[in-house]
Parts: sequence; C-alpha cells; structure tokens
Amino acid sequence: MSMIRRILMLASWLAGVVALVSGSLTAAYAQAAAPLARPTFNVLYAFDDPGSGVGDDGDSPSIIPSGDGGYVGTLVNGGAFGYGMVYKLAADGSVTTLHDFTGCAD
Repeated sequence: MSMIRRILMLASWLAGVVALVSGSLTAAYAQAAAPLARPTFNVLYAFDDPGSGVGDDGDSPSIIPSGDGGYVGTLVNGGAFGYGMVYKLAADGSVTTLHDFTGCAD
C-alpha cells in the first residue's frame, strides 16, 4: 500500500506542476500579446469648399471603392457646369472627372 500511496502522491504532484506551468505560460502569453494596432489613414484628396458651384468641387461627396484600389463618387453642385459630377479618385490622389452634369436630361 505504501508504494501505491507514493505513486498517487507523485501523480498528484506532477498534475499540480503541469497545471502551474500551463497557467504560467497562458498568463505569460496574454501579457506578451501586442495590443491591436490602430489603423492609419491618409488623405487622398481634400475637396474644395463650394462657392458659386461652377468650377468648385461641389457639395456632399459620395464615394465607393472601384475595385482597382481607387474610388468613384458623385458630387452635388460643382463640376464644369455647377450641377454636379461623377468622378474617379485614384489611389495616388489624382481625380478624374467621368461626367459633368449639365442640368438637362443627363
């Protein structure tokens, strides 16, 4: 019986050591884990403040990804005729006018 008791005590001690090491490793990993990085943002294009509408960037820019790293969007007012426009904003910040609204049936 003495031998069985020693084996059980040793097994119990070993289980405690394994639990202690496991818990220590878990705590160490949790402390070593880096906090989540905050995203950084870059201004691609700053729209001008609208004035008279003609030649200005316009009001209320909308923007959606175009799938090629750039964006497409619309502006109310602004553009060549002051009735808004559809534009493409490239990833390098360059803007291309796709369509200037004329105020007619376009």
